[in-house]
Amino acid sequence: MPRALSFNPLFCMICITSMLLIGCQSNTPTKNENAAQHNIDLGLAYFQQGNVERAKVKLNRALEQAPDLPSANYSMAYYFEQTGNAQEAEHYYEKAIHLNPRMGEANNNYAAFLCRRGEYDEADDLFLKAVKDPSYATPAAAYENAGLCAVDAGDNRKAKYYFQAALNIDPKRATSRLLLQQMQESLAS
Repeated sequence: MPRALSFNPLFCMICITSMLLIGCQSNTPTKNENAAQHNIDLGLAYFQQGNVERAKVKLNRALEQAPDLPSANYSMAYYFEQTGNAQEAEHYYEKAIHLNPRMGEANNNYAAFLCRRGEYDEADDLFLKAVKDPSYATPAAAYENAGLCAVDAGDNRKAKYYFQAALNIDPKRATSRLLLQQMQESLAS
């Protein structure tokens, strides 16, 4: 005869607490991710100061510590783009997008890269993905970048729309305000 299972409230409480802790841990950066982010920050700071070699060392270390961290990949992509290696830049931008397809910052950065290469339609799609990310801190920047890209593509109608969208989110965006004003003045004359 099968034994009846008894209800143990303490066991249930331990199971529920364990599941909650496991769920919380997956959202918390690991020690390696924290170290990688520190190396990303250092690498980008070195790069801004013109210390390209040291920047690459720190960005490589970040990738070693957390190879699946999107910010480590798009930071390395930025490094390669700025140092003239477009093929490697594209590889790392695409990896960052692959790791988190909805990540606003990764989509905005890759879109800006594609726009600089003249791939306007692909860039436009990624800018729009960037602004759809509810956790993206600067959607106005993505709209502004989309507007700048539309200007480069010769689509002033789309550019006006994007500059206005950027200003609706952040009325202090000077570039969007200036370019929108210039576009309106050129239509009036």
